[in-house]
Parts: sequence; structure tokens; C-alpha cells
Amino acid sequence: MRRRQTHHPMRNHAGFTLIEIVLALLVVTVGIVAMTGLLATSLDTSTETQDDLRIVGFAELVLNHLHARSDFGSIPASGTLAISDYAGGTANLEIGPATPFEYRLPGATGAEAVRYPLTYRLAIRAAGNILEVLLEVWPGYGTAGNPRIFYTELYDWPKL
Repeated sequence: MRRRQTHHPMRNHAGFTLIEIVLALLVVTVGIVAMTGLLATSLDTSTETQDDLRIVGFAELVLNHLHARSDFGSIPASGTLAISDYAGGTANLEIGPATPFEYRLPGATGAEAVRYPLTYRLAIRAAGNILEVLLEVWPGYGTAGNPRIFYTELYDWPKL
């Protein structure tokens, strides 16, 4: 006698078990969380890079102005230093204490200049026929964090 085989309808259906679905959702969730973390890090890095580029632009403006002056004796060691800015105006920079400053960058053609806040400390010290210039710059209005430091020396060539 042959045994009669019983047919179980659930065994022939292909599909996922509950454990497989939960594991797949766990893997997808971990991936989404990791991508969100990368996005946040990328945005922070982008902001820092923009800050650094604007700070370097400000330092270039100040230091190039000082290097371009032909009259060595007209560069003050204290008080105020007047320089031309990129927007076509004149900026008066305080020499000595940390000072908030609104740096204006020209906008696109026909657009208004972009204003960028920063804080700087400009020190000019005479050492014989050499002027030592130290420029410290922080992004924003304040001196929190480490400044970006720029240093140059100006020489009174005819007297050297």
C-alpha cells in the first residue's frame, strides 16, 4: 500500500519570512543613518571652506594693500589704516585690538555686494627698516576658536 501524500498549500509559496523582512529593514535603516551623518559632515566642511576662502580673501586684500604702498613711512603702527576694498569703497581698519568688520565681496554682475562678517586683529611692529605685520582673522563677530594667522614683513628697500 502506498501512503497518501498530503499537500500543504503554504509550503509551495515563495516569499519572505518575517525575520528576513526585519533584517532587510535594519540594513536599510543603518544605510540611511550613515548617509545622513555624511551629509551633516559635508555641510559642516562646506561652511568651513567658505569661511576659509573669505578669510584668505580679506587677508589678501589687507596684505597686498600694504605691500603695494610705496611710501614705507606712511604705514601706521597704530591707529587706523585706510585700504580700498573689492566693492570699490574704502575700509578703515583699526590697528591693535580685535575688531569686528563687515567684509564686502562684489556680487554677480548687477547684484549687490555680499556682506561677510569677520573679526580681525592687525598688529604692525617696526623693527629697524622692517615692518612686521601680523593679521589674525576669525569668522563671524567674535574671537571664539582658533584664528587664521597671516604674517608678512615689509622692507624699506632704499634704506637696506
